[in-house]
Amino acid sequence: MAEPNHSAVAEFVLEGLSDQAEMKAALFVLLLLIYTVTLLGNVGIIVVIRSDPRLHTSMYFFLASLSIVDICFSSVTAPRNLVNFLLERKTISFVGCMSQAFFYIIFVTTECFLLAVMAYDRYVAICNPLLYSSLMTRRLCMWLVVGSYIGGVLNAIIQMTFIIRLPFCSSHVINHFFCDVPPLLALSCASTYINEMILFTLAGIIELSTISTILVSYIFISFAILRIHSAEGRQKAFSTCASHLTAVTMLYGTTIFMYLRPSSSYSLNTDKVVSVFYTVVIPMLNPLIYSLRNQDVKDALRRTAERITCFLLGVMAYDRYTAVCKLLFYATTMSRARCYGVMVLVYTMGFLTSLVHTILAGRLSFCRARSINHFFCELPTLLQLSCSDTHTNEILQVFHTGLNTVGSVLMILVSYTYILHTILQIALARRRFKALSTCTSHLTAITIFYVPGTFTYVQACKACSQDQAKLVSLCYTILTPTLNPLIYSLRNKDVKAALQRLWVQKLVPCLSGL
Repeated sequence: MAEPNHSAVAEFVLEGLSDQAEMKAALFVLLLLIYTVTLLGNVGIIVVIRSDPRLHTSMYFFLASLSIVDICFSSVTAPRNLVNFLLERKTISFVGCMSQAFFYIIFVTTECFLLAVMAYDRYVAICNPLLYSSLMTRRLCMWLVVGSYIGGVLNAIIQMTFIIRLPFCSSHVINHFFCDVPPLLALSCASTYINEMILFTLAGIIELSTISTILVSYIFISFAILRIHSAEGRQKAFSTCASHLTAVTMLYGTTIFMYLRPSSSYSLNTDKVVSVFYTVVIPMLNPLIYSLRNQDVKDALRRTAERITCFLLGVMAYDRYTAVCKLLFYATTMSRARCYGVMVLVYTMGFLTSLVHTILAGRLSFCRARSINHFFCELPTLLQLSCSDTHTNEILQVFHTGLNTVGSVLMILVSYTYILHTILQIALARRRFKALSTCTSHLTAITIFYVPGTFTYVQACKACSQDQAKLVSLCYTILTPTLNPLIYSLRNKDVKAALQRLWVQKLVPCLSGL
C-alpha cells in the first residue's frame, strides 16, 4: 500500500506571542502603535528624501531604499499578527504560510545586503571624497539595490524549494507568531538535516560576506578618519557613519543569534522575543536612528514640515490659522490641490477606521435577543447583543476613538493657540473682533460634535445607559448635521451675502417666470 502524502497540509495554527486575554489586548495596542510609527517614520524618510533636492545623493538613495525594505519587512508579519490578536483560532493556510516565509526571507536578506552596500558608500565618501560623485553614479546605485533584491530572492527560492517538499505529519501548531524557517522545520516528521545545512550555509555566506564588506569598509574609514588633523573634521566624518553602525549592530546581532547555531540549541520562546526585535522594532527604530542622528535629515524634515503643515493640523482649524496668522499667503498656501488632498486623507482615515470596526463586529456571534434598543445600528449597542467575548472590540473602540479624538483635538488646539496669539497682537479692537468672528462658527461646530461623540465612544460599552446613548446619538447624528449649515450661514457674512445673491439673481427670476 502506498504511503499517504503527509505534506498535503491545509493550514497551520500560529500560537502567537501570548494566549492571555489581558496580554493580548496590551500587545495588540503596542504592536499597532509600533507598526504605525514604522510606516509613518519610513514613509516620512522617503518623502523627505524625494522632496528635498539637497538629499539627492547616493547615501540618501540607499537610505530611502532601506526604508522601503523596512516597510515591506514589517508588513510581512505585523498585519497578520494584529489580526491574530483578535481571533480565537489563529490559523494560516499552507500557501499563506509559505508565502509569508518566502517574502520574509527576501526582505531580511535584502536588508543585510543593503547595509553592506551603505558601508561601501560611506567608504567611498570618506576615503575618496573627490571621486565620490563619479564613482557612486546613479546607475551603479540602482544596480547595487537591484543586486541586493536579487540576492534576497535567490536565497528565498533555494530555501523554500526544500521546505515545501517536507512532509508535515505531526502537529500543525507553529510555536511562533509568524512562519519562520526554524519553527517550520521543527514541525516536519522527516529528516531536516539537508534543510538545516542549507539554512546554516546560506545564512553563513550572507552574514560573512556582508559583515566582511562592512568590516573592511570601516577599517579603511577608520584609517582615513585618523589622518584628519582637526577634531571637528574627524567628528563630522564619523557622525556620517554612526547611524549606519547602530543599524548594523541591531540587525546582525539578532540574525546571527537566530540562524547561525545548531537546531539543538533552538529555544522557540526565546526566538519569539528576538524575532519581535528584528521584525518589528528594528524597522521602527531605523528611521528614528537615521533622522535623529543626521543633521541633513533633520534640516530636511524641518523644511518639509513647513510645506506640508496642512497635513499636521486639523483641516478647518489649519484653514483658520492660515487665514488669521498668514493672511498674505492664504490664497497660495490653501491651494485647491492641497485642499483636495486633505479631504482625501480625511475620508481615507474614516473609511479605514470604519472597515476595521465592521470586520471585527461581523465576526461576533449574536445569539441573544435580537432587539436593538436604539434607533439605528450603532457599535456599542451591537456589542451588547453579542454572546461572544467583545473585550477586544471594546478595547479597539476606546483606542481608536481616543486616538482620533486626541489627535484631532491636539491639532485644533495648536491651531487656535497660534490664532489667539496673533489676534492679541492686533492693535484695533474692531479688527480683533472681526478676526475672532471668523472662527466662532468652527468652534461651535467642534463643541457640538466632539462632546457627544466622545461621551458615546470613549466610555466602556457596559457603562453606557441606553437612554443616554439614544439622546447623545440623536444629537450628533441629526442635530449636528442640521445645525452646521445654520451655524456657518447665520454667523458668516460671506455666506449670507452669497445666499442673498442666489435668491435675487437666480431664484426670484425663476419664480417670477412661473
